[in-house]
Amino acid sequence: MVRHWYLGVLVGWLALACVAPWCVEAGNRIALERAFAPPAADLWLGSDDLGRSILLRTVAGAAVSAPLAAGVVLVSLCVGTFLGTFGAWRGGWFDACLQRVVELFQAFPGLLLAIALAGILGPGTGNVALALCLVGWVGFARLARAQAASLKSWEHVLVARALGTPEARILLRHILPLLAAPLLVEATFAFAATLAAEAGMSFLGLGAQPPMAAWGSMLREATQFLLVAPHMLIGPGFAILSLVMAMQTAGERLRQRWQLPR
Repeated sequence: MVRHWYLGVLVGWLALACVAPWCVEAGNRIALERAFAPPAADLWLGSDDLGRSILLRTVAGAAVSAPLAAGVVLVSLCVGTFLGTFGAWRGGWFDACLQRVVELFQAFPGLLLAIALAGILGPGTGNVALALCLVGWVGFARLARAQAASLKSWEHVLVARALGTPEARILLRHILPLLAAPLLVEATFAFAATLAAEAGMSFLGLGAQPPMAAWGSMLREATQFLLVAPHMLIGPGFAILSLVMAMQTAGERLRQRWQLPR
């Protein structure tokens, strides 16, 4: 069971994300008389500067940070897989243009580019998600293109083309199923990276705006009172650390099981 600890973490956060919407109102309830209260029996993680329960706000943040990261990865996966596979299959000017665009995006650090885009678009979870999608599809497109370019020369694909099978059917039945394993591994690593990126952007004030609870914004609030109430870091810090480590471990275990290269 210890070897599969990450599954317990992922299932636990999935369950918390399902109940998180019912914790939003309670997590935003202000009680100034218990401001900066340390962890206790009735406040497991203590309270913040407005007396709000850090535990409830951490759980509520799971409904913001985790779904946002999952949505960004899903959109990036679909867009990147389509462009990369189509470019490798068609070749020609479309594939050449796709490679130049991918190289252009890779010339800049992804997080810095996402921060710049979010700064232009303005603060808010929607703009953060859009900025992360605009830079997140590149990794999937590069991987899908490389895999599809190799798979298109496999014998069963050549036979299907020789028999006059429609291209769409070949892609759906003979190419995409073989892309599933490496793309799924890439998606697990991308989820961890996107979650950390969203937390960093929320920390900078570009993500969820008050009073909405998000793990990155909670860390930003905690740093303002680090010497007075260091316990404010525990909830959001543990949430980000545990979920990122669990997804990274899950991706590594899948990569080893399917014997995929790094």
